[in-house]
Amino acid sequence: MDFRMKRFRSCRSSLSLWHILSLNLQGKGALTMPQIFKIGSYLIYFWTNENDPLEPIHVHVSEGVPSEHATKIWITKRGKGLLCNNNSRIPNHKLKTILKIIEARHFDIEKKWMDYFGEIHYYC
Repeated sequence: MDFRMKRFRSCRSSLSLWHILSLNLQGKGALTMPQIFKIGSYLIYFWTNENDPLEPIHVHVSEGVPSEHATKIWITKRGKGLLCNNNSRIPNHKLKTILKIIEARHFDIEKKWMDYFGEIHYYC
């Protein structure tokens, strides 16, 4: 068992907000997914391969497990959530709640992004 999975198991029991998981998605090899937090059954996370040059700060949202077709939400300079797409088809009433929570916790998201990538750029 590698370090990331050991860390995940120990963090899961202590309800940590920062988990590193190894995933294998449709033959793309192992990807790493830092999970920022959960909202009910929805995961709020970003991928470690967010392109080069680094994309503007954003999160992915999917229910249950990370998905290549997750909903994408940009974080603006003012801490607002800007819906890029709703590929995971989250119902509108749930999406509004998720957006409000993401906006309320934008400092947590920005810190995790900066800790992981070392730089932040904003979409707007």
